[in-house]
Amino acid sequence: MHRSLLLFALAVLPAAAQTTVGASVSVAPVTGGYAGEELVGETSATILRLDASHAVTRVAGADVAVEAALSAASTDVFDEGDAAPLALRTADVAVVFSAVTPGAGRAEARLGVVLDIGPDLFTGDGGSAIGASASTDGGHALRLGAGARQPAGRSTLWFGADAFLTPVRRTSIPYTTIENPVSDSTRTTRFHPGHTLVLRGGASRTVGPVTLGAELVSAVRSGSLYELIGSPLRRRSPGTSVVSLVPSVTWRREGVAVEAAVRAPGLLWNEHVETGAPLAVNLARVPRWPLSLRLAYGL
Repeated sequence: MHRSLLLFALAVLPAAAQTTVGASVSVAPVTGGYAGEELVGETSATILRLDASHAVTRVAGADVAVEAALSAASTDVFDEGDAAPLALRTADVAVVFSAVTPGAGRAEARLGVVLDIGPDLFTGDGGSAIGASASTDGGHALRLGAGARQPAGRSTLWFGADAFLTPVRRTSIPYTTIENPVSDSTRTTRFHPGHTLVLRGGASRTVGPVTLGAELVSAVRSGSLYELIGSPLRRRSPGTSVVSLVPSVTWRREGVAVEAAVRAPGLLWNEHVETGAPLAVNLARVPRWPLSLRLAYGL
């Protein structure tokens, strides 16, 4: 894992101006909720995340930047008392186009990919693997996003939308039966974790070096599908939705920013949704009052 983090740092932290690097740690306790259609109990997760952005060039009056992030998680699922060790979770890369709008605002569009690099979500017998893999949905995703920010004196308003589109995943697994527990044959599984749409809007107020912010996040994910080709096994899970409030306080001084927020960077089994204090939840396992601390530095 340490080698992966080093390679990530060398790849995304160029020594140039207009580069920002950051690191965050989040603790997300969860009580109850749903995993697919099954009601489950206590869960807790610790999530580490490294991120970086670098301004590359200007094209037709728009700034072009590259963003990258790497996350890892340790998850204790189903209140079994055995926490999974820290394991890699996702790797994100995106290209961001932004331009100045009237009133000194800024609009941006984002195109990226989210690679699920965590432990395999499924075991050889087709069952769900719990532990570290419970913090992801088991599939890669294409990210399409857009948003805008508008300053108004010491205040700033913003809104945005992101769609995470996941392809169908096919995997070959060993095929065994009670009569033949050892077999060289395989079966193909077909898995689709569902697509996710995230809408967000917020406001902040700056007083001296301190900025107080609040963001409303609404996320909807379509239902998932798992089936074993050539067998009757076919599992469908219903879609989920969650609306949450993310309050934050940020201190800035000479390129350094320290942020404390009620935020968890990703639901369990869905890494694409940042959640805060839940306001409305439908079939989703969400952290209740997660806490996040982030340190960023602009080069």
